[in-house]
Amino acid sequence: MKNDPEIARIAKIIGERQSISICLPASPTVDALAAGTALYLALLHMGKAVGIASSGDSVEPTNLAGQDKIQTSLVSDGDNLVVSFPYTEGSVDKVTYNIEDEKFSLVVQPREGFAKLDPKKVSYSYTGGKPEAIITIYAPTLNALAGLYTSNKEQFTGVDIINIDRHFTNGNYGTVNFVDKKSASVSEMVLDIITALKIEVDKNIATNLYKGIVSATNNFTSHSVSANTFEASALLLKSGAVKSPMNPAMGMRPQPGMDMGMPYMNQPMGMGQRMAPMPPMRPRQPGARPVGQMPTQPMPMPTQAAYSPDMDDFDEDYDDMEEMDPQEEMNVAPAIPEPVFNEKVDVQQQPGTAEKKESKGEGQSSKEWLKPKIFKGTNLL
Repeated sequence: MKNDPEIARIAKIIGERQSISICLPASPTVDALAAGTALYLALLHMGKAVGIASSGDSVEPTNLAGQDKIQTSLVSDGDNLVVSFPYTEGSVDKVTYNIEDEKFSLVVQPREGFAKLDPKKVSYSYTGGKPEAIITIYAPTLNALAGLYTSNKEQFTGVDIINIDRHFTNGNYGTVNFVDKKSASVSEMVLDIITALKIEVDKNIATNLYKGIVSATNNFTSHSVSANTFEASALLLKSGAVKSPMNPAMGMRPQPGMDMGMPYMNQPMGMGQRMAPMPPMRPRQPGARPVGQMPTQPMPMPTQAAYSPDMDDFDEDYDDMEEMDPQEEMNVAPAIPEPVFNEKVDVQQQPGTAEKKESKGEGQSSKEWLKPKIFKGTNLL
């Protein structure tokens, strides 16, 4: 066990005090919530008058046992007895008391037409007191408690303050400072305290602390994970901790360049995922018709002489375009029909060319073919 002297002093203070308040930061992490609620449940098992509070309103639900007991103000048992029961506007006519035979009786008289008070729904509590000990969790300074401290400074004077934290900047403001800067989670530290108090770790306590460790270590991938982390996790699992899938969005803040609303645009691709091929982009030629406009006249069929090796690449691009969604096709220029080549293509010749004059030699003998031919007045010279 780490930090034996501090843990022993904490166990001694808790054992001697009856009224204890657990204080969390204004914006507690999942690790802080798990550690605080687990310690709250453990002290209840000891029969302590314990309360837990956080002044912030940003405490997100995490399905931790005891989280519904977190108050927004400093809670401690006092000497004032409070009698509470369900109340409907106008249902109570008057409240009186009488003392008879050394017995104090509080009389609540209902108004006519309303049901009488159900004794099973009456609850009792104490208020107006001052805690005998205050336990702060994951708070580097008292100011990190926000309103719990600034509005109740007198409550923090003259009492034992147990400071449980792992921040490097902790100010050691407590009567006992259990600050382990190398610990992977504050939940591990609270487990050491519960073990020193010899409190049985039940299923709820184990599940809370296990969730705190998983959250603080990013599912055991943090560089601060140590052998103590795995030993603590093994003990919690043996005690009945329930493993639940970790929510990837829990505690995640958007990073620069990350669009939380477009998960397929800027998020990293996982293994086995393949990005869909992008359609080829072709520059628009001068005089070409706009995208989506129907041609005014039939397009001429290309001839064999107009074929080029680039047409093979065009065929592959055209096949990719056929597999596109209809929505994507609206943003892509219409494809050019695949060229069709006939075995016999009549190439039209322009008058005055060498090829046309050469065709006049049809019917000449094979000897005349070998004679050099001189053409005058052509554009080829």
